[in-house]
Amino acid sequence: MTSGPIWRGGYASEPELLASCYRQSLILAQLHQIQTISAILTIHNPQSKMA
Repeated sequence: MTSGPIWRGGYASEPELLASCYRQSLILAQLHQIQTISAILTIHNPQSKMA
């Protein structure tokens, strides 16, 4: 799986970057005919309202 963006306060396109990371992961899985995916979510800024 691809890594996500570094949280920079929510004003540096983090939601869009994270969505792109997930899309790229799914594209790679499809290209390699992966049938099962497991994702681990790590929150690096638990004080964030968006976390």
